[in-house]
Amino acid sequence: MISEIQKTLEDIPGCQDCDAEEWINLDSNDLGYEVLKDNEIVQSVMDEAIDDEPAEKNDKDSEDDSSSIPSYGEAFIILKVSSLA
Repeated sequence: MISEIQKTLEDIPGCQDCDAEEWINLDSNDLGYEVLKDNEIVQSVMDEAIDDEPAEKNDKDSEDDSSSIPSYGEAFIILKVSSLA
């Protein structure tokens, strides 16, 4: 199989000196995703939830209320995290 890949690479302009076996071996340890700790996952989800919230039309009125009431995204994350403990 590696020999077939090597032959294919040699047919691609600029890849004549590519080593398919080395390339595959380098990728064998790559999980394809980032490993995160629990607190990093929670922070990432919270950041996404905050980014997805629609902008408030009247910032002055909503600013006072929003500081004491969590958003739907924040409430969901808090519920999810509390169920993990």
